[in-house]
Amino acid sequence: MQKLITPYLGKKQTVTKQSFLLVFIILLASVSFAQNQHISVSLKETSIKAALMQVQKLGNVKITYGQDLNKYADVKVTYSGSNVTVSEAITHILKNTNLRAVNVDGYLVIEEKPSAAVPAPKKDLTNSQSQQPGSITGIVIDHRNQPLTGASIHIAGSTQATQSALDGSYTLNLKPGTYTLEISFTSYQPQRITDIVVKANSNTSLTIAMKPEQNTLSQVVVTSGYKKASISGLLTQQKNAAELSDGIAAEQIARSPDNNAADALGRVTGLTTIDKKYVVVRGMGERWNETAIDGITQPSTEPLKKSFSFDLIPASIIDNIVVSKTPTPDMNANFTGGYVQVNTKDIPDQDFFNVSLGTSYNDLSTFKAQLGRKNGSTDFLGFDDGRRKLPKRDQIETMLELGNNPTDNPKLYEQSRLFKNDNFTTYTSTAPLGLNVKLAGGKLYRFGKDNTSKFGFTAAVSFKNQQETEQIDFISRGGWQNAIGPNVEEKEPGHKYYNTGNNYNFNTTWGGLLNMGLQVGKHRFAFRNIYSHIFNQDFTRIRGYNKDQTNFGNDIPSIEEVNRPLFTDFIQNKLEGRHQLGNIKAEWGIARTEISREQRDVTYLGYSNVMVNGEVIDYPATNTSISTNRFPFSRGNYAYRGKDLNWNASLAYPFKINSAKQLFKIGYFGATKTGMQEYFEAGLFNLTNNLPREFQYATAAELLRPENYRKDGLAWLPTMGGNSKYEGKVYQHSPFAMFDNRFGKFRLVWGVRAEYFKYEEISNPNDGRYGPNDAPLPKEKKWQYLPSANFTYSPWTDFNFRIAYAKTVSRPQFAERNRFSYYDPVYSAYVWNMPVVSSVTDGYDFKAEWYPEPGDILSAGVYYRNIADPIELYNAYSATNKSEFTLKNSKRAQIYGLEIDIQKNFGFIHEQLKYLRFSGNLSLNNSKVDAYSRTSIDENGNPIELDEAGKPVSKEVVYRDNRPLYGQSPYSYNIGLAYITERWGINALYNKSGRKYMLVGSAMRFSELQNPYGKVDAQLSYRFLKNRNLELVLNISNLFNEKLLFYNNHDSYGFDAEVKNENNKMDPRLDNPTFYTKHIVLKPGKSDNYDKGDQVTYQSQSGRRFSLSINYKF
Repeated sequence: MQKLITPYLGKKQTVTKQSFLLVFIILLASVSFAQNQHISVSLKETSIKAALMQVQKLGNVKITYGQDLNKYADVKVTYSGSNVTVSEAITHILKNTNLRAVNVDGYLVIEEKPSAAVPAPKKDLTNSQSQQPGSITGIVIDHRNQPLTGASIHIAGSTQATQSALDGSYTLNLKPGTYTLEISFTSYQPQRITDIVVKANSNTSLTIAMKPEQNTLSQVVVTSGYKKASISGLLTQQKNAAELSDGIAAEQIARSPDNNAADALGRVTGLTTIDKKYVVVRGMGERWNETAIDGITQPSTEPLKKSFSFDLIPASIIDNIVVSKTPTPDMNANFTGGYVQVNTKDIPDQDFFNVSLGTSYNDLSTFKAQLGRKNGSTDFLGFDDGRRKLPKRDQIETMLELGNNPTDNPKLYEQSRLFKNDNFTTYTSTAPLGLNVKLAGGKLYRFGKDNTSKFGFTAAVSFKNQQETEQIDFISRGGWQNAIGPNVEEKEPGHKYYNTGNNYNFNTTWGGLLNMGLQVGKHRFAFRNIYSHIFNQDFTRIRGYNKDQTNFGNDIPSIEEVNRPLFTDFIQNKLEGRHQLGNIKAEWGIARTEISREQRDVTYLGYSNVMVNGEVIDYPATNTSISTNRFPFSRGNYAYRGKDLNWNASLAYPFKINSAKQLFKIGYFGATKTGMQEYFEAGLFNLTNNLPREFQYATAAELLRPENYRKDGLAWLPTMGGNSKYEGKVYQHSPFAMFDNRFGKFRLVWGVRAEYFKYEEISNPNDGRYGPNDAPLPKEKKWQYLPSANFTYSPWTDFNFRIAYAKTVSRPQFAERNRFSYYDPVYSAYVWNMPVVSSVTDGYDFKAEWYPEPGDILSAGVYYRNIADPIELYNAYSATNKSEFTLKNSKRAQIYGLEIDIQKNFGFIHEQLKYLRFSGNLSLNNSKVDAYSRTSIDENGNPIELDEAGKPVSKEVVYRDNRPLYGQSPYSYNIGLAYITERWGINALYNKSGRKYMLVGSAMRFSELQNPYGKVDAQLSYRFLKNRNLELVLNISNLFNEKLLFYNNHDSYGFDAEVKNENNKMDPRLDNPTFYTKHIVLKPGKSDNYDKGDQVTYQSQSGRRFSLSINYKF
């Protein structure tokens, strides 16, 4: 019969309704004929599978079956029938099972019989919980991962039904029992999902993935059990992302013991977390990644660098996290490594309320001495009680305003008495246990016809206090003498001390969230609000030998102290809407983000010392002449305020090409951003350079008495005059157009995003310390056209080949444009910025992905990034022995990478091992950098250019540097093993990254590298009570107390034979950077990693952290 139909279809270009009807009748007749065909069969103690195969062979019929048949593997069939129909034979074979045969498109499909709704148990007064209803909730998605609005979801055997909402979500409230769902939607294959168990007072989650109708002659109903359908839905979400991405959903987070977004991100393929709050993607640090919450790009949570602290977001309010490594045109394209998108819940699936209470212990800090300035009465709560308040700037006058002889001006001493608080005296306390409290809840209200409309809200609040110490084993950065200890392992004979110290941290963090959502028909609105408040105080105390220390050699170390109290407030509000207007889906949003970072009364104190009767006396030094130096005795306020306004709108229109579904999307994103930094500093001076005897060896508290502010005593004098305010603005406009084309197994998502970006510098004065006074603002293209294309070929249902190209741009933040110099006591360096431009990247990716089942992935890929104008942190070492760090653009960087990801459970070995999961990922990177340097000679030693007087002119040249990109690791990997059941959770994770340049310089002696660093984290959790609502979680972080080590390996290198060294004079050609890099080579037995004998610049340890929390879900 098929031989007759096929030529006929091939000849006709159009098929009439009558032809369709004829073919449909013929097919039905053929199936009916096959079932009624007579056979003779004899079976004795035969398995069901073998019996069906025998009937298939005898009756010339097509029989198919799935996992349902495996339940009856032990059932044996004995049956003898002569001249019986195929249908009768199969009925006898399946007689002692719950299986049936269903005609589906010419096949006899063997499946479980659909279950009618099981009635609720009879009333039992001793178990009221059994009378509580349960629910089935989830989302209906299409083959593109897009939600389907208006899909019909019906309970088989009853009249109860609902439709999927605008976001594809649905909810069915049901009595406890076992149900079958029937799902249908125009142009998609209907589905029947059986054996869905609903338990009392519990939710059953089910993601339903619909497939487009095939160009077949009859309708096919896709039938599957709950487990298979659930797996299919999750697998579709994983596999069908348009871009190269990885992520984690609320369903997966709920089955893990994760407490916040940082914990959850540690489970995402290709990501590494630092300090359990920062994220590294493909070995690229925070500078190259972008973060968005609910679609809004986030400003940095740190004052001096681009980074975002993910531990601010509780896990209970996360809907999903997606990390995109290539963009699509409708996405923000301001990243090179990854774009981390955290989406929070607005309308919850059901009512919930969670409480978490935890504590933490650090074996290096807790119950041990904690040094610092005097705490305020409200420090523990994270707020200043006023003790860090300095005079307002308009209350004081600089030296210029006071005249050439400020000591004769009584105003000088009047204003000095306005500095009332002593924040210089060091106090000792005992570090307590850490405290962590979290509350999260949500409420859902349903109304309207069939309860299809809904309103809900999600709220959360968290509090954390933690006081820990970083032990500085050794430091030789900046002005600290490195001759005392060339390496940590062997102390140099004759010296008692090294440069050592501690960084004492006091941190209180508040976090809050309130999201509300309203859904009516095909319209959905959400109002999202996030707030966090952080008080973070670092008190750094270093004792050692300074390079300009006059008493060096008498074995008396000096002391430097810096106290940095930082108050950060972050708030984001967003109103958004989604509407289904016929076939067109419209989305819009407006948002405001504000961040305030204020460092209040930062104090800098240097000590002098003297030996008296064999005892060392340390005492605060004072300034004896007018200067802008922060040491030995000064204080300052630094306040930053940023405000972002964002708005966006888009329209998506579906259409068909030869019955294949396509999508066209256009949209626009706009933003205005403002950043303002104000700073004020004052130093304590003795302008007569002749301190009274009563001040000799006085403590800080004694010096700061009000009566000491006088002509022959001390005075506070502002060290900065004129303008001390940075202010900048950014205007951004980004229209885009995107096509999503799909033909069979091929998919192409492509388009272009045009981005207008204008940075306006209103005020950016140099503070007179470092950097050029008149550095011009570089010109930058206002329009960037950012095309992207993501091609996917899916030869099998669980396999993808992906090829992608995208142009992206990484923008400097306001904090990276400010020319004011900061002092970083850990780096012992002054940090300031040169004018920088955005970095533009061309990225290429190829990846093969295999998804054996949901949550499992085996993938391998290669990628290439070509970055124009990468921003790097340079060491601009000064002649005064003071380190100066500055951000600068290099010419270009190229990254070649290989990425391998494996996430697999062990259920393929044994059913009980399905709870055991292995996760591992590896990124290998090789990067090359073309940098800028100044020289007056070429590689041959000849002048590049001569001035009118015939002298060589220094010119800026480009050269290939022998190093990777700043912050780039040559490798990084995560290895994790987890055993997670409904009650137990056991996790162990090891992550390690290779050496990376934390600081680059024009010569190797100015660079600093971080040695390869890895650490082990572990977690043990157990859920108590019948409904598993009570959970106890034990976390162990940095199990082996891995030490951080930074070094300079200049001594591991030497020059090859071509470099001349005559009369102890180095080859002058070494002043040319190209010649220098070509001829500097590793010495025998040396490597780029830390080798014994390399100069250690910094080594520290933070201890092991043990945290215990108890969580309860009401």
